[in-house]
Amino acid sequence: MFYTLNQIVVWLIHYKYLVIFPFAVLEGPIITIISGFLASIGQLNFWLALFVVIMGDLVGDTLYYCLGRFGREKFIIRFGKYLGLTEARVEQMERHFQTHPWKTFTFGKFAHGTGSLILVASGLARVPYFEFLGYNIPTTLANSSILIIIGFFFGHAYTQIDSYLKYYSIIIVVVLVVAYFNFIKRYGKVPLD
Repeated sequence: MFYTLNQIVVWLIHYKYLVIFPFAVLEGPIITIISGFLASIGQLNFWLALFVVIMGDLVGDTLYYCLGRFGREKFIIRFGKYLGLTEARVEQMERHFQTHPWKTFTFGKFAHGTGSLILVASGLARVPYFEFLGYNIPTTLANSSILIIIGFFFGHAYTQIDSYLKYYSIIIVVVLVVAYFNFIKRYGKVPLD
């Protein structure tokens, strides 16, 4: 990060919603929490901030989806062997998204740090875009609402919350990576079903 959280707060106070949107696309949870905090002290309108955060989050999610969707073949050919991804496993992933879409999108949205992986995977699995939105919009609404409310009531501790979010994300990612590779080593397949 080329900027501090305090700089972000100053920019948000000065430029308001114009800055919330790009930061929501790039940074996600902590921007939502800071926006809630600024709404609590009267610097932002709560509902407008929530709307802008949600729109920014959805644009960011769409970019991750497009990365998977339109980079599918190149990604699998170039990096698949390092991740245990073959064309057959991606087809298995497609079936997983067909049978467990709500669980997968909800987990991805609330397990910060893995959300981008789930979004790229949904593109790789060629989930139709409007179906992707149908699952992603409700989970984004719920997640952003919870985060902005946390910010509204506890946002004064945003630097501490940011460090908790980072630790939480690291723990989730490490647990998932270890579980993923242990499952492949043990069963010889990607744990999707």
